[in-house]
This record gives sequence, C-alpha cells and structure tokens, in this order.
Amino acid sequence: MWGLIARSVLKLRMLLLILLLIATGLMGYQASRVQMSYEFSRAIPTDNAKYIAYQAFRQKFGEDGNLLFIAIETPRFFDKDIFEAYGRLGRELKTFSGVDQVLSIPQAISLKRSDSIEKLLPEQIF
Repeated sequence: MWGLIARSVLKLRMLLLILLLIATGLMGYQASRVQMSYEFSRAIPTDNAKYIAYQAFRQKFGEDGNLLFIAIETPRFFDKDIFEAYGRLGRELKTFSGVDQVLSIPQAISLKRSDSIEKLLPEQIF
C-alpha cells in the first residue's frame, strides 16, 4: 500500500509540485485580501435603547479606538468650584501614562498675532 503511494508520488512529482504552487498562490492571494473588522457582533438587539444611543453617538462623533470623550452638562459649568474641578480633572488625566494630550476648556489657548516677529503666539485663555 505505502509502496504504491510512494511510486505514485515519485511518478507524478511535477504535477503535484505544480498543484502545490497553484494552491499556495491562491492561498497567498486570499490572505492578502483579509481585512479586520471592528464591528460588534449582533449580540445586542438592534432595538435596545442603549444600542440605539450608542449608534447615535457614533453617528455624531465618529469612532476612534484610542480616544476618550468626557462631557459635563450643567448650567453652572463656569462657577468657580466646578470650573476649577474640571481643570484639575484635565491635569490629572494628563499625568497617566499613555495619555498624549488632553483638550478641555480650562486648558484652551488663543492665538494672538505678533507683528514684531510675524508669528502667531499661544496665549492661555483661563
């Protein structure tokens, strides 16, 4: 039995090598077309309120896997205590490793034109 298989392989070696090369080429082509998907599986029903809110958020703000968005909604935002606490939060977040930049209103800057050196200079707003 094994002798018959060995003789067949040796007799048809060129055909088997060509078939192997063709199969390898087809698999390589298919591998080049592989794409990564970041979509969630449909484990949550699409009519779920949280899922609908999440989709609305993605529609409005887009998506980026390495971006964190923190919001505060209060009519007293510019009261001294709340505004300073929000500023402290931004400074504390910036101390964590892996955080490149924190954008917030307390750290906002304004660009002022300097005619003497013909450049825009940053100026702290708050």
